[in-house]
Amino acid sequence: VVMLLVVAPWTIRNAGVAHGFVPVSTNASSTLWAGHNPRADGGAVYQPPAELAALSRLSEAESAAKQRRQAIDWATSHPLRELELIPLKLKSLVRGDSVLISTWINAAGQRPLGTTEAAAASRIADVASYGLIALLLAGVAFRARALWRIPATRAMLAFVATAVPLYGFVYYGNVRYRIPLEPLMLLVVAAVVTWGAHPGRSPAPV
Repeated sequence: VVMLLVVAPWTIRNAGVAHGFVPVSTNASSTLWAGHNPRADGGAVYQPPAELAALSRLSEAESAAKQRRQAIDWATSHPLRELELIPLKLKSLVRGDSVLISTWINAAGQRPLGTTEAAAASRIADVASYGLIALLLAGVAFRARALWRIPATRAMLAFVATAVPLYGFVYYGNVRYRIPLEPLMLLVVAAVVTWGAHPGRSPAPV
Protein backbone atom coordinates (compact mmCIF):
# COMPACT_ATOMS: atom_id res chain seq x y z
CA VAL A 1 0.00 0.00 0.00
CA VAL A 2 2.83 2.39 0.89
CA MET A 3 4.55 1.59 -2.41
CA LEU A 4 1.38 2.34 -4.38
CA LEU A 5 0.89 5.63 -2.54
CA VAL A 6 4.46 6.65 -3.33
CA VAL A 7 4.29 5.64 -7.01
CA ALA A 8 0.75 6.91 -7.71
CA PRO A 9 1.68 10.62 -8.13
CA TRP A 10 4.41 9.65 -10.60
CA THR A 11 1.98 7.48 -12.58
CA ILE A 12 -0.54 10.35 -12.69
CA ARG A 13 2.20 12.70 -13.88
CA ASN A 14 3.22 10.16 -16.57
CA ALA A 15 -0.33 10.05 -17.94
CA GLY A 16 -0.05 13.69 -18.89
CA VAL A 17 3.58 13.80 -19.98
CA ALA A 18 3.80 10.43 -21.78
CA HIS A 19 0.20 10.55 -23.04
CA GLY A 20 -0.67 7.06 -21.85
CA PHE A 21 -0.68 4.65 -18.90
CA VAL A 22 2.95 4.37 -17.75
CA PRO A 23 3.09 3.05 -14.15
CA VAL A 24 6.76 3.98 -13.59
CA SER A 25 8.76 4.29 -16.82
CA THR A 26 8.90 3.15 -20.45
CA ASN A 27 12.45 1.80 -20.19
CA ALA A 28 11.19 -1.76 -19.70
CA SER A 29 9.88 -1.77 -23.28
CA SER A 30 13.24 -0.94 -24.86
CA THR A 31 14.91 -3.44 -22.53
CA LEU A 32 12.40 -6.10 -23.59
CA TRP A 33 13.05 -5.28 -27.25
CA ALA A 34 16.81 -5.58 -26.73
CA GLY A 35 16.34 -9.17 -25.58
CA HIS A 36 13.98 -10.20 -28.40
CA ASN A 37 14.85 -8.96 -31.88
CA PRO A 38 16.63 -10.23 -35.01
CA ARG A 39 20.01 -8.98 -33.75
CA ALA A 40 19.65 -10.15 -30.14
CA ASP A 41 22.83 -11.78 -28.84
CA GLY A 42 22.16 -12.09 -25.11
CA GLY A 43 23.59 -8.67 -24.21
CA ALA A 44 22.67 -5.06 -24.83
CA VAL A 45 21.42 -4.39 -28.37
CA TYR A 46 20.30 -0.99 -29.59
CA GLN A 47 18.00 -0.01 -32.42
CA PRO A 48 19.58 1.63 -35.49
CA PRO A 49 19.21 5.43 -35.91
CA ALA A 50 16.45 5.12 -38.51
CA GLU A 51 14.25 3.05 -36.17
CA LEU A 52 14.96 5.37 -33.23
CA ALA A 53 14.00 8.36 -35.39
CA ALA A 54 10.69 6.72 -36.29
CA LEU A 55 9.98 5.94 -32.64
CA SER A 56 10.80 9.51 -31.61
CA ARG A 57 7.93 10.76 -33.75
CA LEU A 58 5.48 8.84 -31.55
CA SER A 59 4.42 9.68 -28.02
CA GLU A 60 6.47 8.01 -25.30
CA ALA A 61 3.67 5.60 -24.43
CA GLU A 62 3.04 4.73 -28.11
CA SER A 63 6.76 4.20 -28.69
CA ALA A 64 6.97 1.84 -25.70
CA ALA A 65 3.88 -0.07 -26.84
CA LYS A 66 5.34 -0.50 -30.33
CA GLN A 67 8.62 -1.87 -28.96
CA ARG A 68 6.73 -4.31 -26.72
CA ARG A 69 4.68 -5.56 -29.67
CA GLN A 70 7.78 -6.00 -31.83
CA ALA A 71 9.57 -7.92 -29.07
CA ILE A 72 6.64 -10.22 -28.34
CA ASP A 73 5.92 -10.86 -32.03
CA TRP A 74 9.57 -11.73 -32.70
CA ALA A 75 9.82 -13.97 -29.63
CA THR A 76 6.67 -15.94 -30.45
CA SER A 77 7.73 -16.43 -34.08
CA HIS A 78 11.31 -17.53 -33.27
CA PRO A 79 10.99 -20.06 -30.40
CA LEU A 80 14.19 -21.95 -31.24
CA ARG A 81 16.28 -18.77 -31.28
CA GLU A 82 14.69 -17.82 -27.97
CA LEU A 83 16.03 -21.05 -26.47
CA GLU A 84 19.48 -20.36 -27.92
CA LEU A 85 19.48 -16.90 -26.35
CA ILE A 86 18.89 -18.11 -22.79
CA PRO A 87 22.47 -19.32 -22.11
CA LEU A 88 23.84 -16.27 -23.93
CA LYS A 89 21.83 -13.96 -21.66
CA LEU A 90 22.93 -15.79 -18.52
CA LYS A 91 26.55 -15.69 -19.69
CA SER A 92 26.25 -11.94 -20.18
CA LEU A 93 24.66 -11.58 -16.73
CA VAL A 94 27.56 -13.27 -14.93
CA ARG A 95 30.38 -11.53 -16.81
CA GLY A 96 33.18 -10.29 -14.58
CA ASP A 97 32.98 -6.80 -13.14
CA SER A 98 36.08 -5.79 -15.14
CA VAL A 99 33.75 -4.73 -17.96
CA LEU A 100 32.67 -1.83 -15.75
CA ILE A 101 36.19 -0.38 -15.84
CA SER A 102 35.98 0.31 -19.56
CA THR A 103 32.29 1.23 -19.70
CA TRP A 104 31.84 3.30 -16.53
CA ILE A 105 35.28 4.45 -15.38
CA ASN A 106 37.52 4.62 -18.45
CA ALA A 107 34.55 5.52 -20.64
CA ALA A 108 34.89 7.14 -24.06
CA GLY A 109 36.99 10.28 -23.78
CA GLN A 110 37.88 9.61 -20.13
CA ARG A 111 40.88 7.78 -18.70
CA PRO A 112 41.12 8.36 -14.96
CA LEU A 113 42.91 5.02 -14.67
CA GLY A 114 46.14 4.44 -16.55
CA THR A 115 46.83 1.22 -18.43
CA THR A 116 48.57 -0.47 -15.49
CA GLU A 117 46.00 0.66 -12.94
CA ALA A 118 43.08 -0.34 -15.18
CA ALA A 119 44.57 -3.80 -15.73
CA ALA A 120 45.08 -4.34 -11.99
CA ALA A 121 41.60 -3.05 -11.13
CA SER A 122 40.08 -5.29 -13.83
CA ARG A 123 41.79 -8.40 -12.45
CA ILE A 124 40.69 -7.61 -8.90
CA ALA A 125 37.12 -6.91 -10.06
CA ASP A 126 36.91 -10.21 -11.93
CA VAL A 127 38.35 -12.25 -9.07
CA ALA A 128 35.95 -10.60 -6.62
CA SER A 129 32.82 -10.98 -8.78
CA TYR A 130 33.48 -14.55 -9.93
CA GLY A 131 34.51 -15.49 -6.38
CA LEU A 132 31.27 -14.11 -4.98
CA ILE A 133 29.20 -16.04 -7.51
CA ALA A 134 31.14 -19.25 -6.76
CA LEU A 135 30.73 -18.83 -2.99
CA LEU A 136 27.02 -18.15 -3.35
CA LEU A 137 26.48 -21.26 -5.47
CA ALA A 138 28.58 -23.37 -3.09
CA GLY A 139 26.71 -22.03 -0.08
CA VAL A 140 23.34 -22.77 -1.64
CA ALA A 141 24.48 -26.24 -2.75
CA PHE A 142 25.71 -27.30 0.70
CA ARG A 143 23.53 -25.27 3.08
CA ALA A 144 20.31 -24.67 1.15
CA ARG A 145 17.98 -26.04 3.84
CA ALA A 146 19.63 -24.13 6.65
CA LEU A 147 19.59 -20.90 4.66
CA TRP A 148 15.95 -21.41 3.68
CA ARG A 149 14.91 -21.75 7.33
CA ILE A 150 16.04 -18.16 8.03
CA PRO A 151 13.42 -15.65 6.82
CA ALA A 152 15.98 -12.99 5.85
CA THR A 153 18.21 -15.29 3.79
CA ARG A 154 15.15 -16.97 2.31
CA ALA A 155 13.91 -13.59 1.05
CA MET A 156 17.36 -12.71 -0.31
CA LEU A 157 17.73 -16.03 -2.13
CA ALA A 158 14.25 -15.68 -3.63
CA PHE A 159 15.05 -12.16 -4.79
CA VAL A 160 18.37 -13.19 -6.36
CA ALA A 161 16.77 -16.26 -7.95
CA THR A 162 14.20 -14.02 -9.63
CA ALA A 163 17.03 -12.55 -11.69
CA VAL A 164 17.63 -15.87 -13.46
CA PRO A 165 14.37 -15.95 -15.48
CA LEU A 166 14.11 -12.15 -15.56
CA TYR A 167 17.48 -11.56 -17.23
CA GLY A 168 17.93 -15.02 -18.70
CA PHE A 169 14.69 -14.96 -20.65
CA VAL A 170 12.39 -11.94 -20.20
CA TYR A 171 14.96 -9.18 -20.78
CA TYR A 172 18.70 -9.65 -21.43
CA GLY A 173 21.85 -10.21 -19.40
CA ASN A 174 23.99 -7.30 -18.27
CA VAL A 175 26.57 -6.85 -15.52
CA ARG A 176 24.82 -3.71 -14.34
CA TYR A 177 21.71 -5.77 -13.58
CA ARG A 178 23.76 -8.06 -11.32
CA ILE A 179 25.50 -5.25 -9.41
CA PRO A 180 22.39 -4.38 -7.29
CA LEU A 181 22.12 -8.07 -6.34
CA GLU A 182 25.67 -8.32 -5.02
CA PRO A 183 24.93 -6.84 -1.54
CA LEU A 184 22.30 -9.55 -1.04
CA MET A 185 24.70 -12.19 -2.34
CA LEU A 186 27.34 -10.95 0.14
CA LEU A 187 24.90 -11.26 3.05
CA VAL A 188 23.95 -14.82 2.12
CA VAL A 189 27.62 -15.78 1.76
CA ALA A 190 28.35 -14.10 5.11
CA ALA A 191 25.69 -16.27 6.77
CA VAL A 192 27.33 -19.41 5.37
CA VAL A 193 30.81 -18.26 6.40
CA THR A 194 29.52 -17.51 9.91
CA TRP A 195 28.19 -21.04 10.10
CA GLY A 196 31.53 -22.36 8.85
CA ALA A 197 33.28 -20.66 11.75
CA HIS A 198 30.87 -22.41 14.15
CA PRO A 199 30.12 -25.84 12.59
CA GLY A 200 27.81 -26.84 15.40
CA ARG A 201 25.32 -24.12 14.56
CA SER A 202 23.12 -23.25 11.61
CA PRO A 203 23.86 -20.04 9.68
CA ALA A 204 23.15 -17.03 11.86
CA PRO A 205 20.21 -14.78 10.98
CA VAL A 206 21.37 -11.66 9.14
